[in-house]
Amino acid sequence: MDLWDYSKTNVRDIIKALDAIQDWWLMRSENRVKKTGTGAFIDTGVPNIVVMLQKEALPLHFFLGKMTFFELKPWKPEELVAAYEGFAQRFTKNKDEATFPFTRDALMEVAFLSRGIFRKFKEYVAACLDTLLTDDAGFDINKTIALDDVKSIITTDKLVQDMELTLCELWPRNKENRVFAVKVLRLLREHGPTAQKTIAAEIFDNNLMLCSRILNKLGDYGFLKVEKKGAEKIWSV
Repeated sequence: MDLWDYSKTNVRDIIKALDAIQDWWLMRSENRVKKTGTGAFIDTGVPNIVVMLQKEALPLHFFLGKMTFFELKPWKPEELVAAYEGFAQRFTKNKDEATFPFTRDALMEVAFLSRGIFRKFKEYVAACLDTLLTDDAGFDINKTIALDDVKSIITTDKLVQDMELTLCELWPRNKENRVFAVKVLRLLREHGPTAQKTIAAEIFDNNLMLCSRILNKLGDYGFLKVEKKGAEKIWSV
């Protein structure tokens, strides 16, 4: 049973859904003895059910206490690339073409930008392929999608739009801060661990206070990690 997404600020809907599932399970459990065509009775047993629901909206509910929890972790970038390669190998035995028409660096960038969400990975791959297929010069089977192509196709505005719901929790009334957050994440993804002073100069026009607030908030919510080297803070994804 794959439940739809619920608001984290209003648990009534998800509790009603779990109540209904619990009622169904109880009904099936109480009516587990069935009569066969020969007149014999068989016990069909207590039904096993699998319920998929979002972790963030997990409410307190008695029925959940009967369940065993398994958390589906986000995909690692290397796993997303491997999934693409596994599909591509159906069409080619040449390992050098496993990421075609992407270069390996370009496909890895798409995987990182997807934030471990497989459907976003598919969406971003499709966006890059659409650009390739709709080129004014026509489709060129020898053309490849390079790292710079990915950066121009999957723009900061696109990432801000896709992360809107997530970043709204951090800055519900300040879109500018959400844009800054995406720029920080992209900078650190491209350049690796970076000093806070450098981030302030690159993105915040040396506004040290605003830079510190954004970085600390991203760190508190697990988007970034920080390491101190002397008096300097080094931030990374």
